[in-house]
Amino acid sequence: MFFAGLVLSIVPWLLAPSTISSFVVLYSTFGVRVPAATQLLIDHPEGLLALPLFVLGVWCYPGWRDRRGKASLSAGFVALALGYLLIVTLLYWPTFSRLS
Repeated sequence: MFFAGLVLSIVPWLLAPSTISSFVVLYSTFGVRVPAATQLLIDHPEGLLALPLFVLGVWCYPGWRDRRGKASLSAGFVALALGYLLIVTLLYWPTFSRLS
């Protein structure tokens, strides 16, 4: 279950290049200046590789020795959801900030 949790936590990093490239083209076509957080994601998507550290931390937590497989799998799902939410939020941020 630990390996499955790690794989789940890596999925946002695997999805990021294809998603980010389309937004880069969109924003450059319209000449939109993106916020610093969005630019950081565009320039360094490898920062998403920190998500597996969360799964590793859950696996190594001493209080969960008897159930660390299930805990690391759950942490993988949480890392997947939070990573995807982070990507979507940061990439759509310039779009919504222009509305107000």
